[in-house]
Amino acid sequence: MELRMQTHLLFVLWTCVFLFSGCGTYPVEEESEMVETVDSCEMDVTLSNASLFTSLYPLHLYLFDTKGESVWEEEIQNQAEWPVWTQPVGDYVLTAISGLSSEDYLPPMSLNSRQMLTFSQGNHAHTPLVMGKNSVRLRNDVRVSVSLSYAVAALYLSFEGIPDEAVEVEARISPVSSGITFEGNRSNDGQFASVVCQKEKNAWKAGPIYILPSESTQTHLSLNVKTETEETVYGYFFNYPLEAGRPYRFVSTGKGEITLEGNAAVQDWVTETFEEFPFEHMTQEDDWDQPEVEVPGEEEDEPNDAPEEEEGGNEDTNGGNEDSEVNTGGTNEDGTVGGDSDVLVSEELPESESIWGPFFVWKVEAVSANEVIATLVSPRQWLLKKAEAIQVCEAYEVDGITGWRTFTTEEAKEFRDQYDDTILTLSDMLWDNGLDRFNKYDCRYLCNDFNSTFCFYNTKILKSGETVDYALRLVKQVRIEKAK
Repeated sequence: MELRMQTHLLFVLWTCVFLFSGCGTYPVEEESEMVETVDSCEMDVTLSNASLFTSLYPLHLYLFDTKGESVWEEEIQNQAEWPVWTQPVGDYVLTAISGLSSEDYLPPMSLNSRQMLTFSQGNHAHTPLVMGKNSVRLRNDVRVSVSLSYAVAALYLSFEGIPDEAVEVEARISPVSSGITFEGNRSNDGQFASVVCQKEKNAWKAGPIYILPSESTQTHLSLNVKTETEETVYGYFFNYPLEAGRPYRFVSTGKGEITLEGNAAVQDWVTETFEEFPFEHMTQEDDWDQPEVEVPGEEEDEPNDAPEEEEGGNEDTNGGNEDSEVNTGGTNEDGTVGGDSDVLVSEELPESESIWGPFFVWKVEAVSANEVIATLVSPRQWLLKKAEAIQVCEAYEVDGITGWRTFTTEEAKEFRDQYDDTILTLSDMLWDNGLDRFNKYDCRYLCNDFNSTFCFYNTKILKSGETVDYALRLVKQVRIEKAK
């Protein structure tokens, strides 16, 4: 009996050993499966709306990592060439672009998702730019779908009614962007697109051309009409910006009208827009690239008045004008100009070409170790007719400072010469600090108590008119003492 019990107990012990041994091996196998990792995955790219576009190829594909660096790129000639790519596990941005093979667009020197694609000439192209992107979180094999859209607006130009003696017609449209990043962000730098029209029968035509829109509340069309003896510039403002993916047609009928309409014949674009306005509302403007010649019989205060002389002329040394509506007077005893005689106290004295509070300090003249005369530039900029600009100037107040004025003639020349080549850099700095930009193109600034205008695209000082919209940027000289 005792032997039987020992034999039974030994059998139970051996059974437990086998059971525990079997249970101990299973977690090891499971643990080996959990630590297994995937180094790379396949990525299959498709276009979700390719059928909406009549022509896409060649198509350029770019893959950027989280730092914006390009890790892979490929040009695809046709739909049959679409491959499946293998990439390391990671986070990426995939960008697809159509239109780069036309040579209308210039890629950056180094491929980075934040670098700009720019135009090869004139801030416009003859081939539309189509773009699409998608964020890719690559952890396993995946199919990535990219939706494409037009990054540009299409413009068609046709002008009848141009004088028969015209030998050249050039059109400018502004504001436009000069570039766009691989992520689809436009530069929004307020440039202009310039295109020379060709004469076909009775009309001067151009297009289609493609531009990158820029953020704005208005669109400006300018026509520079050249004859053998003179140049005349006409302009008109539309109270809305151009939009990407929309076609526009500028048409002068030669019957006293100009129309702005969408082109219904262009495929793959959104519904067209339509606007019509009388041709006579397209006003003559100040000089474009050269000063306007005086038009016989034109009233003295019209925008096409002859330019004032660069040296001397009717301007006095203070930049004012005895019969102007707003007279800045002469130089004050404290060295400030006109009515600029405010005295401010500050913990720190400002430096030239710096941001001081809400202002841009253009220049500083030291009076003593603890006192300076500073020329401040207003943080805001306006586009107004002359009479409206005078009212804005009289009422303008910022940070408790009143008594603002325009640049004097001499100040205008000095400011223009100082920033002629760097005005865009200055504008970027102002914009980064919350101040309005300056406009280098398609815009003239009021100066000399609103009686004259200057710009950054030539050196001429012209008389101001009553019917043209001008840019207004105000200045103020103040005396600043360091707090004791």
